[in-house]
Amino acid sequence: YIISVVLEIEKGKKYRLSALVLLINPFFLENLSYRWDSLPMAISIFAVIFPFLFISDKRVFIPVSIIGIIISMLTYQPSVVIYPLMVVALLLKYCIEDVDYKKCFKFLFICIIAFLIALILHKVLDIILNLYRGHRNLYIFSNKDFWEILSFNADQTWLLIKSAFNKTFTILIAVSLL
Repeated sequence: YIISVVLEIEKGKKYRLSALVLLINPFFLENLSYRWDSLPMAISIFAVIFPFLFISDKRVFIPVSIIGIIISMLTYQPSVVIYPLMVVALLLKYCIEDVDYKKCFKFLFICIIAFLIALILHKVLDIILNLYRGHRNLYIFSNKDFWEILSFNADQTWLLIKSAFNKTFTILIAVSLL
């Protein structure tokens, strides 16, 4: 619901189906079966979407973003990806609305700074609180094989994209757009 409010999608409708895009995403759909982790997942997703309700007031948006990203990193890290996706969605909305490019770059800069500050603070919290999560709290940058891991992950991502957008899928999307 918050996504549709922030992006101003389906204004005036009682039920907003656009919010289902997140839930029916095949990468998040499988997570619904994890009943013990569903609360931390929900908190994590909410934490990275909630800051965008304060987009008009940067003095509130920045600290709420930092706190939200940290909460997301401490509850269910994969959902932190939603924050940059929301930023991209808002930037696309701004492009469609012909918003001044300086405002777009300022917004992007603020979001990047908030994200980086949150990652640094999360790492500091990790160290101070001595959080152990079975090596799941390590960043790729702390590994000596950084470039090999990055290359492998990029290759795997490309294979995933290619398999997701195979010929049949592309034809179905093209037909549905007509």
